[in-house]
This record gives sequence, structure tokens and C-alpha cells, in this order.
Amino acid sequence: NIIGKRQIKMPIELEEHSACAPLNVTETDKEIMAEGENFSYTISKLYGCFTSIIKNGKEQLADRVRLTVHRAPTDNERHTKERWNLYTDNIWALNINRLFNKVYEVNVNNNMVEVKGSLAGISRLPFMKYKITYSFFIDGQVKITLFSKVLEESPELYLPRVGFEFTLPDNNEEFTYFGNGEAESYCDMHYHTMVGMYQSIAAEEYVPYPMPQEHGNHYETRWLKIGSGLEFKAEKTFDFNMSQYTSLALDEAKHTNELRKNGYSNLRIDYKNSGIGSASCGPELAEKYRLTEKEILFTFYIY
Repeated sequence: NIIGKRQIKMPIELEEHSACAPLNVTETDKEIMAEGENFSYTISKLYGCFTSIIKNGKEQLADRVRLTVHRAPTDNERHTKERWNLYTDNIWALNINRLFNKVYEVNVNNNMVEVKGSLAGISRLPFMKYKITYSFFIDGQVKITLFSKVLEESPELYLPRVGFEFTLPDNNEEFTYFGNGEAESYCDMHYHTMVGMYQSIAAEEYVPYPMPQEHGNHYETRWLKIGSGLEFKAEKTFDFNMSQYTSLALDEAKHTNELRKNGYSNLRIDYKNSGIGSASCGPELAEKYRLTEKEILFTFYIY
């Protein structure tokens, strides 16, 4: 029985890396490639994110990486979702379930790639402007730094989450992580979990709520290793989620029999994830559990 127990948080130490000249960074009209021994990264100039990551001769992505803020609303967010997402009977939403990523500028400087852009719901003004910096190293590590500003005039009080979505080729990817587990956990719902080393697969992360919704998050993760080869760390901590379903599929299905897998493992690496709350039969989500920050700085590493 772990209820009532607390753990002492320990600082995270990351190995320092420096830029190395032997790394080969090239570009075409549409892409930027960073290549070294046993690895290759490709960034699309149109989307500003990875379209290919090859490690030891194996492609690690089934689709391009995406910077997103959407998650499938929970039953507690039955009212909030009308302000977040576009549905058939609401026209005033932010439309973050129909997200448009606009890249304004891409610059290459030695081993660094800088992308400037914005996120907006379809037919809406941008609610977030961002800069992503990719720093590549000779050992295959890449440092990714996201700096974003959420516009003050945004009609939303808070965002569901902010982070990156990775589509992995294996439809039931194995992974190992050091963080809150093994049950799902959020910033306002994690005392039932303990920080430790855990192993899982995408299928075991699914939580069969009567109505399909957000589930399976792991709060304050320190380290994540995917069986196929990718490894993630952050300067502080990060939230992650692995699922056989996309957030849009969970959002669109009203009953469990309507859920459709996309044939891949869908991984989120998040700066933060707003809390779950109790608004299905209680008060709105408490302010301290909302992602209300107007300036966001998130740095993580892929090995």
C-alpha cells in the first residue's frame, strides 16, 4: 500500500556534449540532413520538424514529428472542450483539434538548425508563436529546445498540453522508463504512483474508460528508452504518453467499439500536461494544475 507515502525528488544530471566538426549537416530546398556514423536526421523546411530519424540503419519514424497541444478531452472537460476544439455545433472554439503549423523561417548554422513558426487552429489567428532549435552532435545525440509564447489575447484560459508527437513504426512498441508508474499519472493525480524503473508496451497503456478519452500519461519522467532505439531525456523532467490510438481518434470516438488503431505506436513527449480535475461532477480544474504559462521553455534530448 503506497497511499500516503512520499518520495524525495533528486536532481537530474545530464552528460555535457559539445559540437563536433565531423558531423555532416547539409540542406536542399526542402530538407536539412544531419548525418554521422550510424545515424541520420532529416528535418522538413515546410513543417520544421523531423520527417526521418535513422539509427543503426533502422528508420524510427512512421510519420513526421508534430508540435501539438491537443489531447482527447476527458469527461471532466465536457465544457472546456467546447472552447478548445472544433465540433459541429460550436464556432467559437480555438480549434486546436484542427491544428495548422506555419513555418516562417529556417536557418542552419554549423551543427544547429533554428525554426521559427506559429500554431493556429484552422481559420483562427495564431495562439502560439515558437522557436525550435536543434543542436546535433557527433555521437548521434540531438538537443531540442522549444521556446514559445502563448498570445495574451488567446481566448483560452489554459492549454491541454504542449509537446511533440512521434509516430513509431511498431504498433505495440516496448519501452522502459524512469518516472511515475506504473499506472497513469498527471500533475493533479500521481500520489498513487511511485517513481521508479518500469517496462511496458503500448497496448498495456490503454485505460478502458466507458467513453474513449485522454489516458496513460506518465508525470515527471526522467528517462525513456524505446525498444527500437530512441532514447529521451530532459533538462528537468517531461511527461510522456504511449498509445495505439491517436489523440484525434480518441476524441472522435464516443464509444469504445468506435475506436480505431492507426497501426502504429503514438508517442508524446510533453513539456507539461494539464491536470485531469473533477469537473464531471465537481469544480473546474484548479488554477495550479492548468497549463497557463505564456512563455514556455522546454529542452529535451534524443539519443
